[in-house]
Amino acid sequence: MDVTFSHLHVASHLSAHYGVTSSAALAGLAAADGATFLALTDRDGLYGGPKHVGACMAAGISPGLGADLAFVDEEQRDLGRAVELSCGQNAGAGFGQLCRLVSAAHAKKGAPAVSRGSLEALLVEDPQLVVVLGPESDVGFRSLRGMLLGRGGRWGGGGRWCRRIIWSLRWCVTSPRRGAGVWRRRPACWVSRRLPGCRRC
Repeated sequence: MDVTFSHLHVASHLSAHYGVTSSAALAGLAAADGATFLALTDRDGLYGGPKHVGACMAAGISPGLGADLAFVDEEQRDLGRAVELSCGQNAGAGFGQLCRLVSAAHAKKGAPAVSRGSLEALLVEDPQLVVVLGPESDVGFRSLRGMLLGRGGRWGGGGRWCRRIIWSLRWCVTSPRRGAGVWRRRPACWVSRRLPGCRRC
């Protein structure tokens, strides 16, 4: 069985200092590599969304849209960053939630950031976003720190092993169940199955 890998965290040249490649080039490279899906998750916005969708359609692969946003708690303390991906095939509901989340991040003065409470309030009724926690998030940072330094977890002491895989580690979570504030961890392949155009692992 052929298994393709879908990138869920990709920055284009519109994310200054974080990406240098245009959407058209990214889509072409993904298609040439055998991918059937490519997500664009520019930093703090959806600047390249329309061009990304057009480039993916021209390359014959399914487009995905998301954003790399900073999070803060209710006291405005930094909680790191996470990627939010809109779920597809829902008459635009996922993209609508993503637009509202990005707008909320830019609503206040200063650097764009979203409170964790506002994210939960947005998703509690009809969740159409997938939140991907990477090493820049508070959960990912603590997990990596515990593994590398041998503290605070059953993976402690595995520093040598972790250094080899540190950049491929991803924590993926789904939105909370209705009425519950509990976030469930899911493997990356489960997240890929929720997004259009991804093959089952």
